[in-house]
Amino acid sequence: MEIVRGSIDAVTTTVHSSGSGGILGFVVSAAVFAGMAVWGVKRNRKRMSALAQFAASVGWQYVARDDQRALQWQRPPFNQGYDHQATDVLLGSFAGRQVEAFDYSYKEQTTDSNGNTSSTTYRFAVLALALPAPLPYLEVGPESVLSRLGNVVGVHDIEIESEEFNRKFKVHSGDRKFASDVLTPRLAQMLLSLPPYHWRTDGASLVSWSQGVLKPEAIQPWATAMSGVVDSIPAFVWHDQGVTAPADALVTYPATVEAVTPTPTPASAPTPASAAAPVPAPAPAAAPALPVLPTQTILAAQNILPGKAF
Repeated sequence: MEIVRGSIDAVTTTVHSSGSGGILGFVVSAAVFAGMAVWGVKRNRKRMSALAQFAASVGWQYVARDDQRALQWQRPPFNQGYDHQATDVLLGSFAGRQVEAFDYSYKEQTTDSNGNTSSTTYRFAVLALALPAPLPYLEVGPESVLSRLGNVVGVHDIEIESEEFNRKFKVHSGDRKFASDVLTPRLAQMLLSLPPYHWRTDGASLVSWSQGVLKPEAIQPWATAMSGVVDSIPAFVWHDQGVTAPADALVTYPATVEAVTPTPTPASAPTPASAAAPVPAPAPAAAPALPVLPTQTILAAQNILPGKAF
């Protein structure tokens, strides 16, 4: 038996057969299950097509499957179970940073007291931003999500000065000073004004995830919020990590473009029409970059964000 956990809660049905009535009940149950499976496949294909169209519309790359993306990080949920898969992978640039988003899944196998084996599939939507330098481990998430990590060796449950923030979020890190440096009052206030995202600094990535599947309409507000986290990290933190010019690495979109005055070209004799170089065909228009959203828009969109953890 395989149970799927993620955007739809797992449901286990036991059918007891007793004569013709039991057989009829089994047939009806099988037909209902088959109908739900077909509906689920069609719905997922529609979502995959929407993700590919979204990527094309903003100049990102869409890859149907790249399991290496699921092996980049070695903390939960990426180091759990087996059969780790990364599907519907989107790669691009957002707010001057490389971004990736994908559906991640893994399986766990259990055996009951009667020797019956079953597998459970766990599904998550993932979004990660590239950082200009590796940072120590810091994880921030809703209280209920992170409570189970409180007893991990070397990981501290950290509180900041904001009581409201401490009630809403759990903070874990092996470096109290680093956590305190990053979670400034400005960042704490920003996080309180947004849906309760779950994120962590993991090497040279800021990675965020939620139970469920990736939705095209959730990517832009999600990326905006995570980019805001990176922008809020103080410059001295980057200097401590060996980044001497964090302003160059942390470009805020849209970047200011300096006007350039073209240098005059000396006049020359006209070229005969017969010898003129052919006029190249105009290049295809580039896809518009994905802009950062205002906070009000992110809040308005929180009902479409991936998963139930929010």
